[in-house]
Amino acid sequence: MKYIFHIHSNINLLASVLIVENEKIKRKDVLFLLARGVKTDFEVNKEDIPAEVYYHSFNVLKELKTLQFLKNSKIVEKIDDLIKGFINGDDFIYYCPNSRGPLYRAFFSHDKCSGVNYIEDGMDAYLSREGLLNKFPKKVPAHIRLFDATLGILPVFCNKRLGYMKGELYSNIKKNNTSNIYSLSDKAFKNQINENIEVLKIGYKSHYNYDYKWSNVFVFDAVVEQKVVKEKDFYSFVNWFCSTYYNDVNETLAIKFHPHQGETEISQILKIFEKNKIETKVISNDVSMEVVFMINKKTKVFGIGSSLLLYASLFGIKDVHVLYPYFEIEKKYKSPRLIFWNDVFLKESNCKLLTKTI
Repeated sequence: MKYIFHIHSNINLLASVLIVENEKIKRKDVLFLLARGVKTDFEVNKEDIPAEVYYHSFNVLKELKTLQFLKNSKIVEKIDDLIKGFINGDDFIYYCPNSRGPLYRAFFSHDKCSGVNYIEDGMDAYLSREGLLNKFPKKVPAHIRLFDATLGILPVFCNKRLGYMKGELYSNIKKNNTSNIYSLSDKAFKNQINENIEVLKIGYKSHYNYDYKWSNVFVFDAVVEQKVVKEKDFYSFVNWFCSTYYNDVNETLAIKFHPHQGETEISQILKIFEKNKIETKVISNDVSMEVVFMINKKTKVFGIGSSLLLYASLFGIKDVHVLYPYFEIEKKYKSPRLIFWNDVFLKESNCKLLTKTI
């Protein structure tokens, strides 16, 4: 048996490492598929998922006009070649964030995939049952069912491999098989009917040995890139944080940028901090902040609504500043993202949710 892990974030990486360690899986039988710049020196087989595969839109309805679906067969072929090159004829178990992503479906619909398990992937695991079903309805919307049926007629869409999955976000996928859900906290996945939840025993060994010395950290979201807030309002927020909210100007502020933030945006943010005479240190993208928060309980953490704020709180940090209400208070924002943030952060006693601007 082989084991293939989909990893596109440091939280995926941490969960995957712990699964391999806790379950004593032979590392020669493990493949970590890495995306979005995630790197690790954990000694298993590793492959980077090519950008053309990871970012391919498959059959996403709003992307049909780009005609990217015409490449579906070639993309699925690349995925199958990657699988074949690793499994060498064996069956494999696939570990992925959920059952809905078309990229994930291309793996677990492979005829050698004998099982599917789920690994924690951020705040979806901590939404209420109502919040999760609001974001990922259990019932397939009528237009999706009609769309899917239409795609099944035309081979170019590869719908037998990529078809929309019914049911829960973390459903049992394979016949006569139980899909386990692996979590990092006993607070995770309370929103699930699937009760096959395993809380991973968290430990950190030499491969997590970071030389980390900063007491203040800001963790950014890709709120501009994901069209949650307008660019000008985002920079207004950064200026407000530097000039009004942040008081420890004599302390270096370590900054963890989101992988989706571009170089121009990062440069502009650093200029704003410099203008306000706040010394900064950029944390490398390959540092797992979740592990840092496990080790450094006295860190003060700031951010907008990043899942890293939640993990800081879950792992015992008491000084976590959650600042997304700025956009509600100052800019009068109304957004589905705000609803999801409220669903998660209002329950966390360690989080200091901004209630007013100064």
